Amino acid sequence: MRLPPGGVQLVVTAEQVHAMQREVLGGLEVEIGLAAAAACKPWQVVAIDCEWAPFERNQPKTPVSILQVGTRDRIYIVDLLQLLRPDSPAAAADDGKRGGGRAAVSDFLSAVLCSPRVVVVGFQLQSDLDRLQESYPHLPCFQPPSVPAASSVRRSSSSPDS
Repeated sequence: MRLPPGGVQLVVTAEQVHAMQREVLGGLEVEIGLAAAAACKPWQVVAIDCEWAPFERNQPKTPVSILQVGTRDRIYIVDLLQLLRPDSPAAAADDGKRGGGRAAVSDFLSAVLCSPRVVVVGFQLQSDLDRLQESYPHLPCFQPPSVPAASSVRRSSSSPDS
């Protein structure tokens, strides 16, 4: 399968995260609610993969630096270090609507992982989601009561242990 021209997009600002969410989910969750969206639109398959720098045993773990999000038509490369680094302007910047990078990434993860019409797939997906939560425990999507990556989310993984 070939991606169309412009099929790979780098995401480094809160505004780009919001645009990615609209493109991946079609905007229906915001406009008409989750239940209505599930009845109106076909299922969406979203692939997720996380990348981080290698680390030695007995050394601190490195945070997830890249979140890759894939759909049938587009691949998004989300620079989490740029969006979530405490000293990053993108992390705290207000985009005029919904907060900065932290809020945008958290909203996106909650929407994708909790949507009744999204099937999330990935190789060793649970492991990647656990590392994401370990790396950024301060994100609202990882705080009770939501905690989507650690609870009852429909997931598919090609890992034999999932």
